[in-house]
Amino acid sequence: SSDLYKNASFQLRNSFYGKVIDPDAFVGISRMHEASVTSDETYTGRLITDISFGLDLGNKISFTIGANNILDQYPSKNRRESTAGNQFVFSRRTSQFGYTGRFLFGKFLFHL
Repeated sequence: SSDLYKNASFQLRNSFYGKVIDPDAFVGISRMHEASVTSDETYTGRLITDISFGLDLGNKISFTIGANNILDQYPSKNRRESTAGNQFVFSRRTSQFGYTGRFLFGKFLFHL
């Protein structure tokens, strides 16, 4: 139908997570083997983009498809000496956003 666009929705969302400094990581007594005790860990800023498209099909049914973190961004990685044998690639103490990457989804809504 030519009115299809009236039943459609589109969402584009950008969230900027700025630079984060973890002052507790290396100041004072080193808690990790080979870690410097005089430098702070700095994680760079990232832009996270979410996108979705929805369509109302009528008869109280609609669907949406989309992706959170469509560009598959990850936080800055820990320094090698902070990973505890490469177990903790990303910081356990300081995180701007999650470290699972892109998340794709689809949903159907049935209104009773």
